[in-house]
Amino acid sequence: MGIEIGLAVNPEKIDNEQWQNCYLKTLKLIADYPAMTLKSESHLGEKRFVLTSEVEKNINDLKRRHWSICGNIENNTRAETFSLYYNLDHYDTWSSYDNDDILSKVLKENSL
Repeated sequence: MGIEIGLAVNPEKIDNEQWQNCYLKTLKLIADYPAMTLKSESHLGEKRFVLTSEVEKNINDLKRRHWSICGNIENNTRAETFSLYYNLDHYDTWSSYDNDDILSKVLKENSL
């Protein structure tokens, strides 16, 4: 059994302060789970990727601050990477997408 995380964000309807508080709460949740992520480091002049339990990145850069998880470090189980950003501006606004119902659009086009 594992944890599956999914997210749909409509930043136009979320207060920045509420979002940042939510982000901080997710960090507390993650702290109770043996999460891991990849990070790059230099070793003997070569760049390499290593697994780490330090899932929060760019802590001092509020525009880029986020956490990222790609699995469980205790048993080295890996999965698709999931990230959550502290800055709500990272997420596109829903109004920037064409939100028309695809089925409705096809029906209209075929009824002409």
